[in-house]
Parts: sequence; C-alpha cells; structure tokens
Amino acid sequence: MAKTDPINIANPAGTSNPKQGDDYIRTLARAVVEILDVDHYVGASSPYSDDEAGEHEKVTLKAVLGADPDPGAGKGALYIKTVNAKPELFYEDADDDVIQLTSGGEVLFGSLSSIANDTYFKAANVAGDGTVDLIKATTGGIPEIKTGAVLSTSGDPTVAAGIACKEYVNDYVDTQIASLLASGISGADESTGETSIGPLQIKWGKANSIAGNTTITIDFTDSGLTDFDNACLNAHVSYASDNDSLSSPCACSTLNVNNLKVTNGHGSTASLFWFAIGY
Repeated sequence: MAKTDPINIANPAGTSNPKQGDDYIRTLARAVVEILDVDHYVGASSPYSDDEAGEHEKVTLKAVLGADPDPGAGKGALYIKTVNAKPELFYEDADDDVIQLTSGGEVLFGSLSSIANDTYFKAANVAGDGTVDLIKATTGGIPEIKTGAVLSTSGDPTVAAGIACKEYVNDYVDTQIASLLASGISGADESTGETSIGPLQIKWGKANSIAGNTTITIDFTDSGLTDFDNACLNAHVSYASDNDSLSSPCACSTLNVNNLKVTNGHGSTASLFWFAIGY
C-alpha cells in the first residue's frame, strides 16, 4: 500500500518558499514514523517518547535473494531465498556456512543438527502448555529415546533390524512356547535335547552318577548338542531323584557358549538334570 507521506528527497526544492520549511519538516517526520511503523513500535501518538519506541515488533524480509549474501568477517546474515517456489528462511555466517532454517512451512529438522550433547529434542505437549522429550545423544554417543516412548503401531517389524514393540515380543514368545509345548519335550528325550524359540536357544540334559560333593563340566558338543551362538544366559539344575535325603543344594556355574559346570552338593553319588537357555 502506498505511503500517506512518502519521503521525497527532492523536497524542499531550492526555489521553495523558506516560510514553508516547517511544513516540509513535519511531513518528513510523519514519513519517518510511517516507515518505522512497518516493523517497529513507535508509540500511539506524537510525541513518541516511550522507552520502547524504536524496538522491533516483527521482522519482515521482503527481497528474495538470488544468491547468498556473503556477510563478511565477524558478521551473519538472515535472509530468504526461493526453494520449490516458496520463500524459505536462511542464515549465513562469517565463514559462508549457509543453513536453511525452514522448509515447506516447517522448521527444517536438519538445521537442529548441532543441538548440545545429552539434550533432548522436544515437541509441544497436547495441552500446548509444555514440551515432551523425544530423543537425545547420550554422553556415550548412543541415541536414547525417552522412557515411555511407543511405536505408532503394534505390528510386526518389517526388517531384520527393526524395533519390536512389547506386544509383539510377548505374543511371539507366547506363540513359540506354545508351539514348543505342543510338540512336546517327551520323556524319551529327557536325557539330552535342544530346541529354539526364535533367537533363544534351549538345551537340557542329564548328568549321571556324579560323585558326592563334586563339580563336573558338561560339554555341549560331547553331549551331542550344538554350542550357543553367542552366550549362555542362565541355567538351572535339579536332582534326578525324588529322594528326600538329597537335601544338599546342587548348582550350575561357569556358563559358557560351549559348556557349563554342575555340582552335586550331596555327600553321596547322584544324578542331575540340567537346563540352559541362551542365544
């Protein structure tokens, strides 16, 4: 919109009546106020004496630059350029590093790449009166999602490295265990056996006639089994007899991918069942 009092550097003309000088001065004052008022606070009316007069109320960037401005040593420039037919906000520093700050009506996420370590990216909460922590890089350099974060659906992971939700893991384990039980770990193979539930590997066996107060090593391959792929996570052992006199504890120890140790804590010879789980 055209200015009410446009600034005309040709006024007053050299031939103008000096008696009209005060009129030119007042016109120029109104023109300056009109121009400042576009982005600045000047006050409600003359005299414009407020302490805040001259402060910015907003910043309007009109010219869409065709090239980055090269602000020079010790300076920075905030400006707009056209990207996909839309004016977008940019910043260029003294080293001519150009950072695009907006894209398609949103803050450009890539411009936040230098957020401080161990500091969460945040988003507004539903009420709009606070923020929600999203993700951060820990002091150890590991991406960390805030406790309580959820996936958008409870569906199955679609790639090998996909993150699985709690419901999927629970359902998967339940299904696999049910299948295992349905297929049966029968008395015929109680002495030695192994199976798997997804990545979990389960092995079991029987150590016969272990002398009292003696620890022996159960080697998986010697027992006709395979080694764990990565680790043996836990193991349990029990006496193969229901004899109440076998009251001293038996134990498993030194769990490895290829063997474990079992101990007959009773003073007399006894046989032990063992069970191990790993991956």
